Amino acid sequence: MKHFKGITPVISIIILLLITVAIAGAAYTFLGGYLGAYTEKAFTIPPGGAFCYAGTDGNTVVATVQNMGTTTIKAEDWSVAQIDEYDLLTAGTGDTSLITEDLPTQSSKELIDTMKGTDPWGSGSHVLRLGTASGVVTDRIVCP
Repeated sequence: MKHFKGITPVISIIILLLITVAIAGAAYTFLGGYLGAYTEKAFTIPPGGAFCYAGTDGNTVVATVQNMGTTTIKAEDWSVAQIDEYDLLTAGTGDTSLITEDLPTQSSKELIDTMKGTDPWGSGSHVLRLGTASGVVTDRIVCP
């Protein structure tokens, strides 16, 4: 009866390690595109960066937004921009300066919204929500 020789334990371990590295590399390549979307357009509202003050025509909301990501946040990248349930992206009234301008990497801009006439956010506490593909940031604003 003939006996066949197998591969040595050292060679088998090396082959198993190569297979593991190949699978890990393929998973990293596959998931890299998904994970990049969460970091490229990341932003924050610094502490005290969102506030409201009373003007002659109504309350004005100001929110400083800082781009912490690796690419410019373009105007079309904003998927959420709301004060309470009021959508700043489709409102068509007021002055929403941040939504119409690009926000370069590592820079800050102010979102300013002034409602003239009817003021949907009178005195009291309101919720500001801003979002891109990287996520949604929520902050509370108190108007006088």
